[in-house]
Amino acid sequence: MSIAAGSPACRQAGLKVHVLVILNYNKFVFGAAGSSKGRTAAFEAAYPGSSPGPAAPKRSENPRTPQRYSEYLTGRKSRRQGGGRSLFMNQKALFLRTLEDLNQKSQSGDWYDMLLISGLIYKLLYDTHPLVDENNPTKAKIFFEVNSKEPPKDPFLAFWSIEDGFDPETSVPHLAKPIKVDRQGLYARQVMIINSETINIKDLIRFLRNKQGGVHNDNISLTDKDKILKELQGRFGIMGVPAGLRLMRAISRVVAKGLIFLR
Repeated sequence: MSIAAGSPACRQAGLKVHVLVILNYNKFVFGAAGSSKGRTAAFEAAYPGSSPGPAAPKRSENPRTPQRYSEYLTGRKSRRQGGGRSLFMNQKALFLRTLEDLNQKSQSGDWYDMLLISGLIYKLLYDTHPLVDENNPTKAKIFFEVNSKEPPKDPFLAFWSIEDGFDPETSVPHLAKPIKVDRQGLYARQVMIINSETINIKDLIRFLRNKQGGVHNDNISLTDKDKILKELQGRFGIMGVPAGLRLMRAISRVVAKGLIFLR
């Protein structure tokens, strides 16, 4: 069969031959056993007049291994686990990805993303071994800038939520009074009032994370505050999102800005 040079059929056939050569080149150079002379002989037998080029580097010399790529991304060596196999994930990479995830979800209007923020904040700051402690080698003190605005003092107040006012940068300017708090101070900040019952960040994160599916789903063993929050979500929403969820966006922005120096 003959194909005119430059014709569409020739270009199509040429493409197929090119792909075939590339695939077989990989097979002979990288996959064939034996010496480099044996690989060269096998290649020349299949493609007369061609050369497979130099032999592939040994696996240990290949800079594209997961371990070395992880070191490139995070600036630290990967830990090893059984059998000398390298792990792409390490504490620094996990911290950075969690912080990145928190940043992205803080901009999302999806209720599911807002729900998952509760688990990310807990993992970063309040878990048994918080990621922030694993990635703060100098033990630098961590502070978060929040709005010091206090809730209205009204004994008959049915509902109040600070919402975007929690973050000084998104608060109404004349109501913004930024202060710096530490990790536990952040946990204790009041963010909602429901039928005269005060809800702080700790109450809200525990409810969303442990009861509503942020990490765990449990509608049975509810505390009094869990029941109050659950009832509120069933009958009240803010901008189409159940009460308490949208507030997590402002909280996540404050947390992300407080941890940015550890990147």
